Amino acid sequence: MNGFGSLVRNHEDNKWGKMYRMMTEQRIGILLIQETHLTSARCDELHRMFANRIKIWHSECPEAPTMREGVAVVLNKRIISAEGAKATEVIPGRAIQLEVTWRGGDKRHLLCVYAPTSGGQKERGEFFAELGKFYEERPDMPRPDIMAGDFNNTEDPRDRSPPQRREDTSVRCLGELKSKLDLMAVDGWRRTNPDKRDFTFFRGTGDAATMSRLDRIYVNENSAKWTKEWDITPQWGRADRHSRSICSRTRNLRRK
Repeated sequence: MNGFGSLVRNHEDNKWGKMYRMMTEQRIGILLIQETHLTSARCDELHRMFANRIKIWHSECPEAPTMREGVAVVLNKRIISAEGAKATEVIPGRAIQLEVTWRGGDKRHLLCVYAPTSGGQKERGEFFAELGKFYEERPDMPRPDIMAGDFNNTEDPRDRSPPQRREDTSVRCLGELKSKLDLMAVDGWRRTNPDKRDFTFFRGTGDAATMSRLDRIYVNENSAKWTKEWDITPQWGRADRHSRSICSRTRNLRRK
């Protein structure tokens, strides 16, 4: 989200109003978002504003919640029931897992992540290792069916322009994490579009412009067969090349 924005009606920076319209118009049931700058007070205000039509679970940055980091999962209660849903804070401000009840009574576990960038490859690799350790130390903690978010690295040379000059060691750490969580090695969009190039992050203009696909969704193999319509689209329905999201539709995602 690149920050909380404004809650003033019709304000150009009213991100939550645009987000709600997007969820309604596109019938998005579950939205995983990063860099939210949310606090409990802000969540309460949003719940009042949208009159119980959405439910938000969030994890905030411990040091500066209104200025840095923050992850959240938003349910569209017209599509997905929030009854019995519960969140687990994995890494404050960086990772949160939500358990929801799916059709037929099955549980689904969604892990929303926002990997560090300011500390470079080392900090990012440590973040992925910390995530893996969290689950290793909690054998009763359900592994996520879906892990999605901003990973702040790229796994495929086609996902960055211009190409990265040196290897990003955090990619190996991410691969180890996916293996521990039994998630597919290749994200859903790349598996569906093996030869396509598209990006979710843009910086600079002209010769100084850089583009990369930092935002990805990984699912376990059992769930992969129920996903479809993988797409990268401008947020809020606008042709804004600097603000894009990745999404997928699901059928039932029921266990067989």
